[in-house]
Amino acid sequence: MLGGTTKRYAHISKKPKLMKKKWEISELFRFPLTMCRYNDTLVTMKNYLVYQGDCFRLEWYWDENGKSQPLDFFNSLDDAQKIKAIALFKRMGDAGKIFDTTKFRNEGDKIFAFKPMPNRFLSFFTIGSLIVITNAFTKKSDKLPNEEKSRAIRNMDDYKRRVKNGTYYEK
Repeated sequence: MLGGTTKRYAHISKKPKLMKKKWEISELFRFPLTMCRYNDTLVTMKNYLVYQGDCFRLEWYWDENGKSQPLDFFNSLDDAQKIKAIALFKRMGDAGKIFDTTKFRNEGDKIFAFKPMPNRFLSFFTIGSLIVITNAFTKKSDKLPNEEKSRAIRNMDDYKRRVKNGTYYEK
């Protein structure tokens, strides 16, 4: 038995900091189009995948014209902003939840927002542990613009209709 009060951890002034890995964009993101061979012809196919985690798969939304507004927006960001966004996508994909409402929030009408400052990536959850990122924009006011939320709802409805008809994913 030790006599008196011993302060074993007096030399530790605070909790040790966890080392954060500095992510490279090339490690985290695939190119939007994938080349593959079909009947001895080289063709390009859309790459829907943003991130595949243990809990969720995240995908970009593609419209009927073959364009992905959230992917184009993502590609226009600088590397620091891309890393912030990918970190949130990765956290949701791996952990299945983001408790911090300053980073992820339910915006109503089944629309959710990833919030890497100052940008917003609107999304929705669908069958099979899938999150589809419908649109993205730079935040300019405190409230979510109605036009952006309406676009997310339209894209969600379009996605569901096209999946139901079997026309969303390339065969």
